[in-house]
Amino acid sequence: MQEETTVAAIATPQGMGGVGLIRISGPASRGVLKSLWKNQTKSVDKFVTHRLYYGNFIDPSTGEIVDKGLAVWMQAPHSYTGEDVVEIQVHGSPLVLEKILQGCLKAGAQPAGPGEFTKRAYLNGKIDLAQAEAVADLIASSSEEGLKQAKEHLAGRLSARIKEFQDELVRLRAFVEASIDFPDEDIELIQKEGILGRLQPIRAAIAGLLATYQEGRIHREGVKTVLAGRPNVGKSSLLNALVGQDRAIVHRRPGTTRDVIEETCQFGGVLFHLFDTAGMRPNAKGVEAIGVKKSEDLLGEADLVLWVLDGSTAMKKEDIEFLSSLNLSQTIVCVNKLDLGLRWKPDSMLLSKDKKYLALISALRGDGLRGLQEMMADWVQRQRPRDGNSVRIAKLRHQRILERAGQQLQSAAKMLAESPRVELIALHLQKAHEALGEITGSNMSEDLLDAIFREFCIGK
Repeated sequence: MQEETTVAAIATPQGMGGVGLIRISGPASRGVLKSLWKNQTKSVDKFVTHRLYYGNFIDPSTGEIVDKGLAVWMQAPHSYTGEDVVEIQVHGSPLVLEKILQGCLKAGAQPAGPGEFTKRAYLNGKIDLAQAEAVADLIASSSEEGLKQAKEHLAGRLSARIKEFQDELVRLRAFVEASIDFPDEDIELIQKEGILGRLQPIRAAIAGLLATYQEGRIHREGVKTVLAGRPNVGKSSLLNALVGQDRAIVHRRPGTTRDVIEETCQFGGVLFHLFDTAGMRPNAKGVEAIGVKKSEDLLGEADLVLWVLDGSTAMKKEDIEFLSSLNLSQTIVCVNKLDLGLRWKPDSMLLSKDKKYLALISALRGDGLRGLQEMMADWVQRQRPRDGNSVRIAKLRHQRILERAGQQLQSAAKMLAESPRVELIALHLQKAHEALGEITGSNMSEDLLDAIFREFCIGK
């Protein structure tokens, strides 16, 4: 379905740049360009689709030349949106771009909303909804793995996986619904055809895809990594060492960090959001107590915890108590101040299975930092499910849809085992099929579509 309106927007980021781009999409795109274009040798009516032309762009109200640049017309349906599309390339001055955009609006175009071009591509069947969401992820990707994942979704790998589930459900629904015509023999027919056995692999495959959410979310958003420990153990020094700059204040006096400091770094193609927190101690007072409360809240939200200990002083009771409260499966124990010599044996405090995430470091000198970075990257790799399927989900929306579909299939399997009315089994299979359609957009409400595309930037 092509939209009747024509929309325009600046498609390059705010600020100055060498080149800026204005995108126009809709049935009047060529007419809008005609109002802005001035070239004595080539009129817009004679443009060949998908070919760049050089000329002047004018203010249609005054005839004043705004800038020189390039224009291309892409005839429907062979364009990003599936509609007639015009793209204008000029110098990347914010003033120039705004003047040309205003010229587009004077010529009859409407301002494009967030994600409107991609939404039109979806509505016109150029991409499905999972691919459309991948466009936003591709633009926002800040790590190599996140970029790779977004490209896989944009290429349709997730959509293809969902279609496999739906195709098998269609086959099962067809048989189950056909058996409704034989009320005396329906359950025997279903059991004879092994419908329950055919349903189990779909349930297992959906559960396997669900299990990829943690890894997929981490690659999309980054790893929320909290540096925690008692005051003056070197958390701020470690943050500075990991990011390669003096971002946090370091002082020998305990309690220097009162508020949370956030920085980012990247190892192994993965983005880590580092949070330097106030030192944990039970008797903190005043402002420091507020910082400790923030630290506790962050620990509850963390993907990964770097628990920092001072190896140059005797271990304290609080160290043991704090450590015993942590989930070691998401913790790397960092014994710091190696340059001052160790006063105790770190190996003695952990079980052998946990020692792979024990790092002996000197944040001051840099000893052991490379090993710590490798541990952090290795921890991310260990979040990968062991089924060998590289397709991952990365959005909470997808996770919840798959959970709903799985619950419907669980109900269908339970009814198959208990031999109830076939109509109810068919209904659960239908609901699972419809839920899966929400991922690719074959079953979506307009309100939900609007909510999804509002997350996009304007111009895409």
